[in-house]
Amino acid sequence: AYNMNTLTEVQEDAIKDLSQLGLVKLQQ
Repeated sequence: AYNMNTLTEVQEDAIKDLSQLGLVKLQQ
């Protein structure tokens, strides 16, 4: 079973990556 804290950290990292990609697309 995954540790909820670890899962949350992974989700936060994924959200940050998606946000950065979105910002890059908007800037281009």
